[in-house]
Amino acid sequence: AYTTSLVLEGELHVVDIDLETGKELNTRIRRAGDYAEKPPGDVHMERGGPDGALVMFSLYTQDGLLAETLVNDGRVIGQSTMEPILRKLKNQKLSGLVRTRME
Repeated sequence: AYTTSLVLEGELHVVDIDLETGKELNTRIRRAGDYAEKPPGDVHMERGGPDGALVMFSLYTQDGLLAETLVNDGRVIGQSTMEPILRKLKNQKLSGLVRTRME
């Protein structure tokens, strides 16, 4: 997915990964106010800094695939998609927990 992110609080540590060796290449520390855009296929790992991080993410996908979970050799072991998110939102709306702007 195309990803846009904005660090709101704390630090977000972004680690680039070498898919051939599984080793961490370098770490970028993004602080509050940092804005980034990434195309699909950018392989990295993210974690909060010592005091955590509050980050706003915006993801755009045409096929519903948001992200993939990889093992050190680059094999995909999991996928995050829009389907469970949309299903939960629909269930909440049906139960009256969520209202849309059109209502």
